[in-house]
Amino acid sequence: MLAEVKLSKGTAELKEEIEKFINDFRDDDANNFSIGSDSDDLAREKDLEHAFEKLYSENEKLVITVGELQCEVKALKNHHEDLEGKHAKLIEQAVNHENEKSKLQKKFNEIMTEKEALMENVKRLQAENCRLECAYSSIALRCEEIESQLDEVSCEDACLRSLLHDRGNEILVLEQHKQDLLEKLGEFESVISTMVDAEQELSSRLSDLESLHSRNKELSSMKMNLEQELKMVKDALHALEDEKRMTERDLTKLLEDKSVLQESNQSYLAKHAQLEKELFKTKHELEVCQSEAKHLSGENCRLTKELSAVISSHEVTVLKNRELEKSLDGVSKEKNTMEEHLASVTDTLKTVEASLNQVNAEHLKLRHEKACLEEEVCVIRGRNEELNASKTSLQMQLSGALAQLSAAERCKQQLQEELALTEEAKHEAIKDALHKDKALKSLESQNNNLAKALLEQQKLCSKLEMELVSLQDAADLLQARNEELQFSTDASKLQFSVAERRANKYKLVCSELDLQKRDLCDQIKQLSEELTELRDGTQVAAGEFNMVMVSGLSWCLSLENFLFSSLAIYCRQVAGLTEQLKDKTVEAEKWKFNFEALQLRVAPFQGQLELYEMEKELLERRNEATESELTKLHRKVSEMMGHQNHRQKIHYLSNLLKERNEYKKEVYTLHEKMLKQMKEIKKLEVLLQQRGRKSVLELSTKENLDPPA
Repeated sequence: MLAEVKLSKGTAELKEEIEKFINDFRDDDANNFSIGSDSDDLAREKDLEHAFEKLYSENEKLVITVGELQCEVKALKNHHEDLEGKHAKLIEQAVNHENEKSKLQKKFNEIMTEKEALMENVKRLQAENCRLECAYSSIALRCEEIESQLDEVSCEDACLRSLLHDRGNEILVLEQHKQDLLEKLGEFESVISTMVDAEQELSSRLSDLESLHSRNKELSSMKMNLEQELKMVKDALHALEDEKRMTERDLTKLLEDKSVLQESNQSYLAKHAQLEKELFKTKHELEVCQSEAKHLSGENCRLTKELSAVISSHEVTVLKNRELEKSLDGVSKEKNTMEEHLASVTDTLKTVEASLNQVNAEHLKLRHEKACLEEEVCVIRGRNEELNASKTSLQMQLSGALAQLSAAERCKQQLQEELALTEEAKHEAIKDALHKDKALKSLESQNNNLAKALLEQQKLCSKLEMELVSLQDAADLLQARNEELQFSTDASKLQFSVAERRANKYKLVCSELDLQKRDLCDQIKQLSEELTELRDGTQVAAGEFNMVMVSGLSWCLSLENFLFSSLAIYCRQVAGLTEQLKDKTVEAEKWKFNFEALQLRVAPFQGQLELYEMEKELLERRNEATESELTKLHRKVSEMMGHQNHRQKIHYLSNLLKERNEYKKEVYTLHEKMLKQMKEIKKLEVLLQQRGRKSVLELSTKENLDPPA
């Protein structure tokens, strides 16, 4: 480039010297038309022709070298664009691989979640199995307790029957004694008064028994009321627990809303900080426009005040969601207005900058025009001074022109050296391109391997999905069977609760019968004592007393018959319950056997689950290996693209592009100058023809030159 500048400067000086020479020649022709010799003119014309030929040849060589440089720069640019396209394709492929990897990871996570759900279902089924086994064990224990209670009841029944047999024997003895006493009825008329008293006492005792029965009924009613109250209290407790859960859910929702509001507040504060930074930048950029800066500072103060008010209102009204939303809407509107204002300010800044650029451009144009005018004035002054110079200065100028031509040759050599350097850089760029092609091929092979691995992973995922579907079907079957088991257990529990209630009732009845039996025994003892007293005291009242005893015994017998009938009914119910319990135990054993069979069926699925875990570990390892390979490839690509030598080469290419543009500009200026010189030479030839001389400078039109206008 320096050589081109030197050449351009040399051609300009040569042009000025030639113009001076022509002017001197004209002056010499005007002053000494008859004095000059033809030999000197011919020599000068030959020298000029030789100089012009050298200039044309050098210009052609420069144009050829510039064209070659342009072709090389275009080739390098195309190669660089190809490399960028390949790099973009590689980046797209890497992004696609990452997307596919993320999709596979999502599918794998879904499979793992489904697997965890299945494992949870299996655990839940195992827990329910344990619970059912516990329930079965508790039912068996309860059955044993009921059987023990039934044994006790049967023992008590045998005791009662033995007692009833004894009482029957005693009744027979009493009947015989009654017959003896009937014979002596007439003797016991004096004892009727005492018997009436005894009857009154018996009636009073019967009334006491009736009062006790009524009291027992009242207590049972009180017990029922208390049970109902307990149920009401339990329902109220359940309602309170539900309300507590609802309040906890509301609290969690409120906490989530609070966290969301805090996040929105933080984002709003971050946006506020960004707005403050942008305002600070606009302040620095708008130092030139003082009025707008004052306006923006006032708006900034207003915004800071409004933001502080909004923040204080936000801190005060955290619990008031509606007011906060309204304030946020207002703040968003103000933010939009601020953004619009900032956009308008930026537009005004852009317009101001454009206007400043235009003013600067106009100022530079004026300066350039001024400099051109000054140069033209200097040129005119120099020309005037040079016209007054003598012809001897022409020889000195010609020697200077020869020196400049030698300098041009040196510059030409420098250009050749620079071209050699560019060729070396071109070879290095070709080597880099080959290296990059190799890297691209390796990347393509790795991408193909990754695609194969992705296909294998997709196949494995499809297999896993099919196995998961089969596992889900098995889990659904297990769940349905578990629900059936639970339903049967619930029914057995209900029957067991009914049996417990009946057993409790039976216990209560037995306890009441025991109490009544004890009362009867006490009454019999009292009556036997009274009988002994009556036997000792009076034998007259024995008949009536026997009648009373017979009536009491008949009442006792009727009561005992009633009790025996109720006992038989309860025994039948207990026998039915025991049979039902036996049936339920058989069904439970069947369900247990079925459950064990299901566990045996599920056992191979557990092996498959273990195989799934092994495959999961293998897939994770493969994913880690692919990630490590991708990281290595990314590092290699980053090293290739971010290597210092590569950056230097890119910088060198950008410099070459800049130099190419500058060469184009200089060639264009040289071309214009050559056209001007050709025009002036044509004018000189016309002048020489007018003066009757032959034009020595018969120059043919060269390539890469426009025809003269």
